[in-house]
Amino acid sequence: MTQAISKSKVKKTGRKIRKELKESNTISKDNLECLQHYRLQHIPALKICFDYLVRKGKNEEKGSLVVFRLKRIDTIKRKIIRFPNMDLSTMQDIAGCRIILNQEKSIYRIVKEFEGNKDFSILKSNDYIKEPSETGYSSYHLIVKHHSCDSPVEIQLRTRTQHYWATFVELLDVVYKEKVKEGSSNPKLQKFHYLMSLTRDNKKLTTRDLEFLLEYEKEKKIIKKSIEIFGGNLGLSLKKWLESENNKEYLLLILDRKLNPTFNFFDDYQKAENSYLENFSSSEPNMVLIHSNNLEFDKIQLAYSNYILTNHPAIIHLLNLHLEKYNEFKINTNMKMFIKYYEYMRELIETFQSKIDVELEELSKYLSKNEDKLSYDVKFIIEKWLNSLTKRYQLHQSLFKIIENDYKKYSNFKEKISKKTTLQKILYRLHS
Repeated sequence: MTQAISKSKVKKTGRKIRKELKESNTISKDNLECLQHYRLQHIPALKICFDYLVRKGKNEEKGSLVVFRLKRIDTIKRKIIRFPNMDLSTMQDIAGCRIILNQEKSIYRIVKEFEGNKDFSILKSNDYIKEPSETGYSSYHLIVKHHSCDSPVEIQLRTRTQHYWATFVELLDVVYKEKVKEGSSNPKLQKFHYLMSLTRDNKKLTTRDLEFLLEYEKEKKIIKKSIEIFGGNLGLSLKKWLESENNKEYLLLILDRKLNPTFNFFDDYQKAENSYLENFSSSEPNMVLIHSNNLEFDKIQLAYSNYILTNHPAIIHLLNLHLEKYNEFKINTNMKMFIKYYEYMRELIETFQSKIDVELEELSKYLSKNEDKLSYDVKFIIEKWLNSLTKRYQLHQSLFKIIENDYKKYSNFKEKISKKTTLQKILYRLHS
């Protein structure tokens, strides 16, 4: 690591960058290099916090997941503009670690470990679990500093459920080009996320709030658009993962303009950061450079589901809310709304079916081409692909049966689907 940049130079660079962004929305090469140098100064502190979190996470829960990252340059740019009085040298979340756990009690025990460890100073703490933000964001945040380093590190501690909600916010930001996470002025979308957070915590919505939630989903076609993106991405993501050197420590995850992910693995952090800066300088793509205690596809898919756009529990949750409303209209024999919901459900089924068709074809082609050279690890990942397809097929079937059985009372509606045999054939080929 080269010599650290002085605090005064960091302040000066921050002011220059703010001025450049206001005047031309670009950063000069010199200021970009200085910013990158300053980001890299946080690495020693980041690694200390990461190692400590990994140890504590293993003590708490076997399946805990820990990742670290340096704040993306494009996010720093936006923050400098959003907070015109902020000094770059006082930005405390440039280095960040996140741990994902199953239980809230594990979070509070790890927080106590930090509080009782004399090697760490806690500069700031926010308990968004007990007091969620206005958008419903729930997590525990610490800003800590290790005695051997001058750089602060932000620690985020979340349960899986809280993490899924947070990534759902980021997922919709990507799909609809919003910035709710950074204070977007879209009140309807903010309200939607807040109401989703209440259902996440099993709180009952008022009739008016539930109607807003479901109507906003239908207006923006959130489920349909997500299905369309997920259906095309899982096979592509798995193939790219299998074709990459995924046995290395660092991953540069890039989401292109078509919302397709690319995986670039490195065994050296400096090389990874050089690649990050090169990509940023050429096209400023949506990307993140990460290090994890478990670089497996499943784990990274969980931690960065807003980059690996292949699945999300919030979509199934939304679908179940629609089904509850659909059944309510059916029980109350509200024919007008029942028919309206029937048409909407049928539209979703057709979207499911088209994406399952495409993926089945992709999987069949991949197996035909590579069947003789499938290692155990590759078979394991392909099985996950197949399991995902099977789950979506089952959901597709259950939705179809619901609306078919109900609509038979009012018409001669009939339709046939025959995907099961194709799935069975692939499963047979995989294990033969």
